[in-house]
Amino acid sequence: MDEAHRQIDQIDEAAKLAFANNDYFLQIFDTILAVSLAQPITSNKLQSKCLTFFHRSFYEKQIPLQQRQENCHKLLPLLNRFIINDENFIHINRLNYSLIQKSIEIFSSVYDLLFQHLISNPDVQLWNQITILKDFLIKNWNTSYPLLPTNPKSDINRSLGCKISIVQTFKKIIVTQLPPPPNIDPENDSDISIAKVPKNHPFLYNSSLNNQSHLLIDSLLNLLGGDSLLSTSFFAAIITNLMSIFRKRPNFISNKIMNFILAYESQFKSSSKFEKNNLKIQLIKRFNDRIDKILMSLLLNKGFIEKDPPLKSRFSNKLSFITEMQNKQKKRGILSIEEESDSEETPNKRRKIDPTFYYDESKVVKQENFRSLYKLTTDEDIEDISNISADNLNKLIIESISKVDANRLNYGLEIIISRYLDLYKRFEFRENKLKESEKAKCDEIAKKELEQKLKAASSSTSSATATNAAAVTAAAAISKPSNFIDDDYDPSAEKSEGKKHVIDEDDENFDDSDFDLDFDMKNEKYELPEPKSLDPKAKVKQVELLVDNLIKRSNDGKKWVRYLSRLATRGTNINDEIANYIRDQLFTVFKNNIKSHIDDLVEWLNEEYYTQFIVHRDSIDHVETSSYLKYTTLVLDYLIPFLEISDRTIFIRLLSELPYLDYSLISKLKSICLDPLRSKLGFQPILYLIMFRPPVFDTCIKVVEELYKDAINKNNEQLKNESENILKKYKPDSITNST
Repeated sequence: MDEAHRQIDQIDEAAKLAFANNDYFLQIFDTILAVSLAQPITSNKLQSKCLTFFHRSFYEKQIPLQQRQENCHKLLPLLNRFIINDENFIHINRLNYSLIQKSIEIFSSVYDLLFQHLISNPDVQLWNQITILKDFLIKNWNTSYPLLPTNPKSDINRSLGCKISIVQTFKKIIVTQLPPPPNIDPENDSDISIAKVPKNHPFLYNSSLNNQSHLLIDSLLNLLGGDSLLSTSFFAAIITNLMSIFRKRPNFISNKIMNFILAYESQFKSSSKFEKNNLKIQLIKRFNDRIDKILMSLLLNKGFIEKDPPLKSRFSNKLSFITEMQNKQKKRGILSIEEESDSEETPNKRRKIDPTFYYDESKVVKQENFRSLYKLTTDEDIEDISNISADNLNKLIIESISKVDANRLNYGLEIIISRYLDLYKRFEFRENKLKESEKAKCDEIAKKELEQKLKAASSSTSSATATNAAAVTAAAAISKPSNFIDDDYDPSAEKSEGKKHVIDEDDENFDDSDFDLDFDMKNEKYELPEPKSLDPKAKVKQVELLVDNLIKRSNDGKKWVRYLSRLATRGTNINDEIANYIRDQLFTVFKNNIKSHIDDLVEWLNEEYYTQFIVHRDSIDHVETSSYLKYTTLVLDYLIPFLEISDRTIFIRLLSELPYLDYSLISKLKSICLDPLRSKLGFQPILYLIMFRPPVFDTCIKVVEELYKDAINKNNEQLKNESENILKKYKPDSITNST
């Protein structure tokens, strides 16, 4: 902690020196940039100091233009690091919101300088980095970025600091990527634009930058002219930047902005349906109308439209209307939330249906608690139900579920499921990270302990060896002189004794006749003993071990399926216990991810059908008791609940390649057909079977007839229409009989 504070203090002192004496700027700039890139972006205090330095240097322009031009391209890795992150990453890592806003402001201040740098020094890699950053901001500018989303209507007026910074960036991009008016010299250094790009430039001259600028202008004006009511700060920021573009590039924007000013009517704008503060809504409308009025006064008084009398007349009429309306508002008082009587009906006629179901539709958990997991509404809509008894609460819940719109309920459940999955992945990631850190610590401790043991053993061995050697030498020198010979010493006895213990087979005098062996190695033939006989249970256990090892150790996913399926159907048909064990193991492997094992499943089930219905068709008593039908039923039971719309192809393929289908199998598709979100996923396979599997035609028609009757009884229009479309074509009589 002290080290971090010391580093922050050093950055402060270095920044003061750089701004006081620009000669030191380059050295300090490179050092602070290296520090920022080396530290994690979650070090908010340190990164805030670093970005403040860059913000003052480039956005606030406290450094001369030449130094900013020479060093702006070095900032791109830093800006990409802070800006290009999704909302989930920013939320989980608690990245400071102001750091992202400062990074966007820095990018807006250096975009034209980067463009100028690329004109003189073409660098495709640098341009690609700029393009990625620019495209990311264009994609996310009217979302809740960098905050977690709630719903599209509310998100327009959230993250306003970053939104305003992005609009400033758009202004710089538009002005830079459009040529100046004819009366301005293209070589003017103060106006950097695409007009300065030479014709032989490798990538800037032939790029579609001009079109991108027009699209950005349209995007800004479309948001202003849309149905959503923008907060005054955001509205003012867009207007201000559009007027700046109008001043610098009037030939591209003048008509568009004139039409917008004339068409803008705040009373036609609708706020989010979750905004309950009517006074706030009315004040926003009044402030936005005042900005519109100021714009019209500016254009009329400064002579921008003097040469177009009809347009001037329209502006004068609109200005008079707004002035009169504001005078009425003043008479009613600022706290009055009444709307003008002459405009009460018009907004209702123009207002579109809001498809938003819930205020908080975020599929990411904002806080790791149950409240955040299940919360879909605003805080104002939450009521305390702790005093309601359990019985009454159950009745309320059942009544609510029975009356709620099915699509609304399903959408809410999908949001909760997505949050569960997000939370699970988050916990799983943390757990894996914790395990890795603990394993690294254990490995480090074990390594240190081993080093200490080896060091201790080495030191003790060397000291013991030295001590023993010294003791033996001293004892020998004291007890026996060099010319002393023991009276009992017998060299022949030593040789004979050594011969008994040390055997050197390479010795020419080696003779194995001196050794007594239990059997003659040269004459007798050694035979392995007969294997012990196993009881039936042990045999089954042995086969189970072989099967388990084959599944665990096999690298070829195709071969082992073929081996085991044929072993279960042909190789062990005399022992049902072993065969069923193999089938259970096959299904256990497949059920964890059935979608990715469709090929293997089809091969296995075809093998089951071939063996039982073709090879041994005389031995099977009932189709219902066959292992083919049993495991096909299990496969469908495990697969159907997890099917999604994107799985339509593999599901149709599975049903088309199954060799045998009956009513019990086809009727399982009814649960998908009854699901309003997945009904097409159920009806399309049935239609496929009707068209291309004649043996099951009658069975499929029977299932569709049951669905049709069920739809009529339950008044389910969607189910009725789907069933009716099939029956009209293939069995119209059933519709007549049902009605």
